[in-house]
Amino acid sequence: MERSTADNEYLHKDFHNALNIGIEYLRTQYSPQAVIEYLSIFTRRFYGPLIERVKLDGLHVLADFFTDLYATEKAGGDISIHSKTDGSLTLDVTRCPAVSYMADNNLPVYPMFKETSLTVYRVLAESAGYSYRCEFYEAETGASRHIFRKESL
Repeated sequence: MERSTADNEYLHKDFHNALNIGIEYLRTQYSPQAVIEYLSIFTRRFYGPLIERVKLDGLHVLADFFTDLYATEKAGGDISIHSKTDGSLTLDVTRCPAVSYMADNNLPVYPMFKETSLTVYRVLAESAGYSYRCEFYEAETGASRHIFRKESL
């Protein structure tokens, strides 16, 4: 029998817990600022091509990215995306798939795990020439509202 990675359904749920543990290590061994710095550098490098596309084509690229990202995660995450004529994009996360996975498996969700959304989304936005604001974030579920705009908030 021959198989390739394309034959397998996408699944990386334990990645979320590994990232959670890594962030907690950075926070306790170095500082909360080390977590922010790490995630900022990661975002600019890993998402560089996405940032460039958002710069060129606008927020609809980011909307497509979030739609694909949460669809890939499948179970455990619910989102809605609203684009407005004022040049803003709102991402409402009802339940974060990463937080859901850890909670469902009795894994601790460390305090700075939320930065995998807050810092990453802020750096994505700012690097592409947009402003970013998180209106709320619920640590227990990862429910949150993120707003991206062309002008400063």
